Amino acid sequence: MYDVTRPDSFHNMPKWINELWINNGRGRVPIVVVANKIDLCSGGDSTISRDQGWSFTKSLSNLTKPAGFLCHFIETSAKTGVNISQAFSLLGTNIGKFIENHRKTPLLASYL
Repeated sequence: MYDVTRPDSFHNMPKWINELWINNGRGRVPIVVVANKIDLCSGGDSTISRDQGWSFTKSLSNLTKPAGFLCHFIETSAKTGVNISQAFSLLGTNIGKFIENHRKTPLLASYL
């Protein structure tokens, strides 16, 4: 998640995502890029555009596609509630699909 009014939060995302992928024990996992505070977006020089968010998400998807999934992008406003439920639902759905597609064979199955 990044704050559209704080470019530093957007520019720090690659670092945080890389930390997640290195330290989570599973490698690349589903990501939903969330642009927050769209209610404050005035289109000024200090805001991150929708196109920048989409472009970043597309570059993440290029990294995750070989692992069998794509990343997603959504704009939200915690203040007004716009797309908050949808963001959590999207992430939950993607995690569920990821787990289903990467489920390890139970040890017991090897004895059957």
